[in-house]
Amino acid sequence: MAIVKESGEEGHLYNLRETDPEDIERADFYVFGSPTQMIVGPTRRVKKAIKNTVFPNKESRYGLITTSKKEDSNTARKMERMLDERGVEKGVADLELHLEGKERTLQTDHPERIKAFYASIRDLYH
Repeated sequence: MAIVKESGEEGHLYNLRETDPEDIERADFYVFGSPTQMIVGPTRRVKKAIKNTVFPNKESRYGLITTSKKEDSNTARKMERMLDERGVEKGVADLELHLEGKERTLQTDHPERIKAFYASIRDLYH
């Protein structure tokens, strides 16, 4: 969220544990994020948010952020399939952040990758 504020853009961050998906504000662009839950895919809360978010129109787009221990998790693909069924258009390439070691820390290049992900979203509207 700091990247958005630094750019002077407006954005809202919702914690799905504290927010009902129907209460998420209408937007032109949505970013859904989920840790990988073993082989299963996105968390139940993320699935519920995707299912229940009210998208304002067909021009709404989305991007996905996932974290995983392995290079190729199914989480983003499952989330994408759910959003495709809702008729929402994908706006940017997925950002998959990989965790390293037993402590499951993010790879050292994650700040640059997050900034690039945000820049690709910003470029859609500027």
